[in-house]
Order: sequence, then structure tokens, then C-alpha cells
Amino acid sequence: MMRALGVGVILVALLLTVAGAEEAQTAWHTVRHRPIVDGESLAGVRLGETVDDATRALGVAPADIGHENLKSRAEYLYALRGPNDDWALMITAMLTIGSPQVEAIHMTVLRRNERVLPYVGLTKRGYRSGESTTRLRTLYGAPDEIFQRLASTPVWWWYRDAGLIVSPEVQGDQYLASQIAVVRPRLTASEVRRLVVP
Repeated sequence: MMRALGVGVILVALLLTVAGAEEAQTAWHTVRHRPIVDGESLAGVRLGETVDDATRALGVAPADIGHENLKSRAEYLYALRGPNDDWALMITAMLTIGSPQVEAIHMTVLRRNERVLPYVGLTKRGYRSGESTTRLRTLYGAPDEIFQRLASTPVWWWYRDAGLIVSPEVQGDQYLASQIAVVRPRLTASEVRRLVVP
């Protein structure tokens, strides 16, 4: 009787693990094609909506919830990974602590090589995360401002009127990494730094 109970518990745990992995795969196949709407939405998550709305849009629960008190910022991180760790998408809904509304949506795209395209959604002007800075300049022109905290950290190209912030792809230890974020158009530089720039 105890052995049967133990096998049953293990079977339930395995089924839950498989169901969670299938849920993440299904979410990724849906999410990866969604457009990036400058100043409005990213991956189906819309500015001004709640975290519950973001969770429904992404089809998975947040993997982590953090608070950065110095910036009065709450972060809800949603993580989707490829089956062989060939890619990962990390989408973060950012809110001011105490506010129910998403004020910035940030996405990090990690991929092992250039052939892997974990996110294919395009911005209004046709830019895809991970494309070259030449392509970004062709589509959007010169950024209104470039943010960089330290010489060793990525740069962030901010397009104020579009409500778009892009950190072009760089080679990390194991992955190529690019980042893109959507905020309300015409925010102040200090608000962009508080909400997006690490």
C-alpha cells in the first residue's frame, strides 16, 4: 500500500512537471509571434494593464517577483526556455510599488547562435530584437538618448516619441543577448532610467 502511494506521488509529480513544460512551450509558440507595439505593448502584455492581465496574456505564472526599493519598482519576471537551453525569453512587467498598473515591459532575448530566433515579433517599423544597430538606425534614426551605467554594461537606445528602448545584441559567456522595452511615449529620462535601465 505504501509503495503504491509512493509511486502515485512520483507519477503525479512527473505529470505536473511535464504539464508545466508543455504549458511553457505552448505559451512560447503563441507569445513569440506577437508584435511589439511601440509605446503600447510587448508580447501581448499591454501598458496600463494589471499583472493578472499580463499573466493571462503570457500563459504562464511569474517565475520571480522582486522589489527594488531604491527605484520604487516592482518586477514580475516571466521566463520561457527552449527544451535544450538553446534560447530563453525573459519578459518583465514593471510597476511602481503600490500601483496596480504595468508601466514598462522589458524583454531579454537569449540565444546560443544567430540561427535561433526565439522571438520574431516586430516593432511598428519592422525591427526585431537582436537585429543590428544599422537596421535600428535605418528604421528609427538616431536615438534621443543613449544610456549606459558602466563601460562594461550594455547600452540602451531610447526613442522618446516611440516609447521604445533597445539594447542591441551583445555576445555573453554562453548566449547572444539583446533587450527591448516598451514605455509610454515622451516619458522623462529619469522615469526611463527608473523603470527600465538597470
